Amino acid sequence: VVISLVEAYDSYLVMASTGTSGCISQGSLGLAISTWALGQMGFSVLNLVFAPWFQHQVWKQIMKDAQEPGLVVVEGSKQKLDKKVVQGAFKTVFLTDMSVLFYFFAMLASCVWSWQGAAWSCTGDAATHAYNAHWWGLCMFWVAFLYSSFWYCCSFCASSVELSQPISSYGAQASVRTTAGYFP
Repeated sequence: VVISLVEAYDSYLVMASTGTSGCISQGSLGLAISTWALGQMGFSVLNLVFAPWFQHQVWKQIMKDAQEPGLVVVEGSKQKLDKKVVQGAFKTVFLTDMSVLFYFFAMLASCVWSWQGAAWSCTGDAATHAYNAHWWGLCMFWVAFLYSSFWYCCSFCASSVELSQPISSYGAQASVRTTAGYFP
């Protein structure tokens, strides 16, 4: 989230900078720097929207999977879900949710778009902010790539989840929402 906010801010500063008319692209896009910065800002907003959406989808899958008998461990008054349930939910959403597929292609486009930001030859503040927005865009791509890879492949990334309410209270809400066609 922080990376995307900084990327959006630097993109905004590129567009707000005076003297961007002298910026020359050495790349193949042939766009004005303000257009490139607007695209960069769009990708950063997509990252900001997708992160909580993905977390929400994984949580819904965890609650759906946790309804199966034997997956909730009761320790005294606390109920816990095993980390295998958490990682399994991540894998299910990662491999079957169409929004993840869309985001995957958007991240590839974002990486190429950010890479093109290195091709700008500017002076003054516009140069600094364009370089920063380019760099933050590439960082966001690699953070998302590494985050997904580690969560998918490494079981130590997932931890057990301690539930604040009995699992039955989560399941009742999940089944009402999915049967009503409600997808928050």
